[in-house]
Amino acid sequence: MFKKLKEAFKSFTNSIISLFKEEEEKKETRPEKAEERSQSQPVTEVRVETVQPIQVAEQRQQAESTRAESVGEVRIEVKPVKAEERAEEKVEEKRGFFSRLVQRVTEAVTYTKLSEDKITKLCDNLFIQLVECDVAVEVSEAIVESVKAELANLKIPRFGVDKEKIVRECIRRAILKVIEDIPDVDFMELVKKIHEERSPVVILFLGPNGYGKTTTIAKIGYLLKNAGYSVVFAAADTFRAGAIEQLEEHGRRLGIKVVKHRYGADPAAVIHDAIAHAESKGIDFVLVDTAGRMHTDVNLMDELKKIYRVAEPDLSVFVADALLGNEALEVAKTYSKYVNVDGLIITKVDAYPKGGSILTFLVTLRKPIYFLGVGQRYEDLIPFRKEWFINQLLGEE
Repeated sequence: MFKKLKEAFKSFTNSIISLFKEEEEKKETRPEKAEERSQSQPVTEVRVETVQPIQVAEQRQQAESTRAESVGEVRIEVKPVKAEERAEEKVEEKRGFFSRLVQRVTEAVTYTKLSEDKITKLCDNLFIQLVECDVAVEVSEAIVESVKAELANLKIPRFGVDKEKIVRECIRRAILKVIEDIPDVDFMELVKKIHEERSPVVILFLGPNGYGKTTTIAKIGYLLKNAGYSVVFAAADTFRAGAIEQLEEHGRRLGIKVVKHRYGADPAAVIHDAIAHAESKGIDFVLVDTAGRMHTDVNLMDELKKIYRVAEPDLSVFVADALLGNEALEVAKTYSKYVNVDGLIITKVDAYPKGGSILTFLVTLRKPIYFLGVGQRYEDLIPFRKEWFINQLLGEE
C-alpha cells in the first residue's frame, strides 16, 4: 500500500540525511584551515577596558551638580546616573556578548544545521513528488510548509545519534501538525456507544456507483454480526440495475435480512420500512444502501436530502474510491453540502500504489477515516489511525 508516497518520503528523508552528512564533512576540514590562518595572521587581542577611579569620581561630581532646569512653565527633572552603574553595565554587556559568542561557537562545533536555501530546494522537490502521488496542490503546500518549519529548527548532534531516526521524527511531527485536529475514531467503539443510548442504530452509506459502497456495507455488517449485534440491510438503491440482487447475495452469505421494494420505488419508503422492521424485531443496526447519485445532478442531490431526513441517521458514512483521487474528493465535498458526512471509508487501497488521495481526504474534508478497504473479502477492512498511516509512509511498522 501507498508505494509511491512511501518512495517520495523515503527519497526526501535520505536527501536530508545526506545534506547533514555533507555539512559535517565540511566542519571537519574547517579546523585545519583555521590553523593555517593562525600561522599567517597575528591573533587580535580583545581587551575589556575598566573605568579608572578618578574618572568615576569626576563623572559622579558632574552628575550630582545637575539636578533640574526650568524652561518656561515646564520643569524637567534630570535623574543622575551613577558612573559606577554605567561602567558595570558596559562590562556586563561585553561579558554577555562573549558568552553568546562562546555558545554559538559551541553549537556550531557540536551540532549541524541546514541552511534555508538547501531546505527550500529539497522541499520544492518534495512538493512535486507529492502532487504526482495524487496529493492535492493545496494539501501538498500545507505539508511542505510544515516540513520547512520543522527542518529550519532542526539541529542534529554530530556524534552518538541516529540521524535517520531524528530526521524521520522531524517529518512525522510536520505531517501530524497538518492533521492534528482531525480525530482518530474507533468505529466499533463509536457505534457501541450510540447503541447504548438508542436502538436501532441507523447508518447511512453514501457515494456514487462503482465506489464499492455495497461491498463496504456487507463488510460492516460482517463486523457487527461478529461483535454480537443483529443487523438488517435496507436496499434503498432502487435505481441501479442489479443493486438489490447484489445486496441480497451478501445478505444470504452473512445471514442478514434485506428489506427491499421494487426497482423505481421511493428509496425513502424502503428506509422507513427497514427501520420499522428493526424496531418491531428488536434489531440493533440498520445499514442503508443508497443510489450512486452524480454530484452534478442537482435534482438527485435534492432527493438525497429527502432520504437523509427520513432516515435520520445516527451515522453518515461517505465511501470514497482511492483510485479516483481528487475526483472522489470533489464528489465528497459536494455531498457534504447537501447532507452531513460524519466520516469516510476509503476503498480499493490495495490496488492504489500512489496513496496521496488519503492525505487529501484527511486534510481537505477534516473528517475521520474509519477504515481502509484492502480487498474483496469481508475481513478486508483496516481500521485507520493517523499515527499508523504516517508510520507506513515513513517506512516504519
